[in-house]
Amino acid sequence: MANLKALIVDDDPNICETVSAQVGVLRDDFRIANSTDEAHQLLESEKFDYVVLDLQLPPKIGNTPEVCYGKSFLGTIRETYNKDAMPVIIMTGHDSHNLAADMLLRDANSFITKPLDDDALLDSIRKFTKHMRSDLVQQTEITSVSWLTRVSRGRKIIWQTRAKNGNIREYPLDLNARRTAVLDCIYLNYKKNPLINYWEFIERVSWGEEEFFARTKGRKSNPANGPLKSHLMNIRKFLAMDVTFESTGIMVSQPEE
Repeated sequence: MANLKALIVDDDPNICETVSAQVGVLRDDFRIANSTDEAHQLLESEKFDYVVLDLQLPPKIGNTPEVCYGKSFLGTIRETYNKDAMPVIIMTGHDSHNLAADMLLRDANSFITKPLDDDALLDSIRKFTKHMRSDLVQQTEITSVSWLTRVSRGRKIIWQTRAKNGNIREYPLDLNARRTAVLDCIYLNYKKNPLINYWEFIERVSWGEEEFFARTKGRKSNPANGPLKSHLMNIRKFLAMDVTFESTGIMVSQPEE
């Protein structure tokens, strides 16, 4: 499951892609709105934990973007949510001290100018959602596996294993790669039970049942023969973790050397 859920509001597809990549670094879910009309609809129908908001927006798709529409949407959010309950990070191409001061007076949490600095955006999200993540962070620290670690670098996740003899192996993967999701499943479930149920992988990777299980003459075969086996064999080649397929799940253990 994702940590938190973000509403990204911007009419520029490139900016939306950049912001969603940074939100993804935190393993957060997100929805994108390209106008204040879309943003209002999403805010009314779904629960969000924070908002990344461009100021210069159209009221509806195809209309002329104006700063006033972004200000108005910020006001709508603050009618219901305070700064702690719904952090709002403002993005704008207007580098103005007066505008920044105005947005902070309107209870925006942060003000970032374009072109976006990925580190500044990520730092702002982390800073203003830290109180929401405390329980999740504690849970991850309790349940994650010590010999398998992950570090975010832009749109890459750098996975490392530490063998029992101290050897370190490293495997860089794209943030949204399925092997990242497979490793996430191991990372989050290992300490609860090193025999990780197959259904944990199905849920984490979002496979359909037919895709997860190999099919032979219309009947399900052992999951060890499906796509999960291919991913885990590739992972084992780079990270050397021991992987054993059991009847109910996959037994994972620390590399020996």
